[in-house]
Amino acid sequence: MIDAVLSVVAGIIYDKTAPRLPIISGCIIIGLTFLGANLFTPSIGGLVLIYMLFMVGLSFSYSNIMTYSLSQLPAGLVNDGNSIYMTVQAYSGAVGIAISSSIVSLLQKQQGSVISGTKWGLAINFLILFFVAVFTISLCLIALRNKVIKGDKE
Repeated sequence: MIDAVLSVVAGIIYDKTAPRLPIISGCIIIGLTFLGANLFTPSIGGLVLIYMLFMVGLSFSYSNIMTYSLSQLPAGLVNDGNSIYMTVQAYSGAVGIAISSSIVSLLQKQQGSVISGTKWGLAINFLILFFVAVFTISLCLIALRNKVIKGDKE
């Protein structure tokens, strides 16, 4: 529900301001959630809060990154760009889940305990995701630097 409501709000912000505001703020929120997950021992309530904050960041960034990216293509290639975007999203999600679950599984075997291995696996996954978020913020800052799209009033 958070994503459904806030994606609309983020789209309005994107339309009324510059693409930078919702995209960069969303990516920063995502990065901060993974940083917080690394700094604090997660409990069930903490994981729920982390996930909710992650969804806030995702709502602000994901659809707006897609909109901005597709707006950079010539009109005749937008449909192809959308297809590529959706395909890469599906494959990257599958690869990410496979890597994440492999890390947890490996650490469960190494620790000799499902609980201990799961905690270590989560910690490593959150650390990897934090670095991915920092890399994503860097890419977005580079892509959005001094770029003006059609209809943008910067």
